Amino acid sequence: MSFVFLHGFAGTPRTFDPWRARFGGIAPTILGHGATSSAATFDEEVDRLATLAPARSTWVGYSMGGRLALGVAARHPDRIARLVLIAAHPGIEDPNERAQRRAEDEARARALETEGLDRFFRAWDALPMFARRTPPHREGLVAHELARAMRVLSPGATTPRWDTLARHDLTYVVGEHDAAYRALAAHVLARAPHTRVAIVPGADHDVLGCGDEARQVMESLLDDVALERAI
Repeated sequence: MSFVFLHGFAGTPRTFDPWRARFGGIAPTILGHGATSSAATFDEEVDRLATLAPARSTWVGYSMGGRLALGVAARHPDRIARLVLIAAHPGIEDPNERAQRRAEDEARARALETEGLDRFFRAWDALPMFARRTPPHREGLVAHELARAMRVLSPGATTPRWDTLARHDLTYVVGEHDAAYRALAAHVLARAPHTRVAIVPGADHDVLGCGDEARQVMESLLDDVALERAI
């Protein structure tokens, strides 16, 4: 069984180095984060990522990476053996709310282009949803490329994939202190009752950056996934 690990916004594949050492697999770099990608839309980036992975892989995606993994599941279901989505939104269904989110992310993209990375990240890291985390590795990021990712991969530019949830073997992971996504997990479970929901103690939205206990919980969860696939 192969694993594919997809990082979140303003992260890098290095986030997954310990897990790749343990489980193998690949961790592609996503558009706007150092990848060579000509994608002009979310779905074009989904299609590019799908070409990088073997068929029937387990896709593990955090936040933006989870939305991309779900996009692969919708557009290239033969690539998916299992999904592990970590604090990933299946999509904003209300068109007006999607438009509002696109406008918000356009403003963030312009701030990146005009104010630079340091000022942007001071505001980004101060968001309450990241209160408990250590910021990820960010070497090699470039402001205008990250702004491109903000626009192209915005939740406001993403086709809602709620119907895809029920078609795949799914584990949905959220942090104990991520109230918004814990509420979202209940909606995921309602739409896809077979889903395994895992709550990670002590973690906020960025489960991957919330210390040793959270990492150990995630490693144990992936051990179980690998064992079940082997069986």
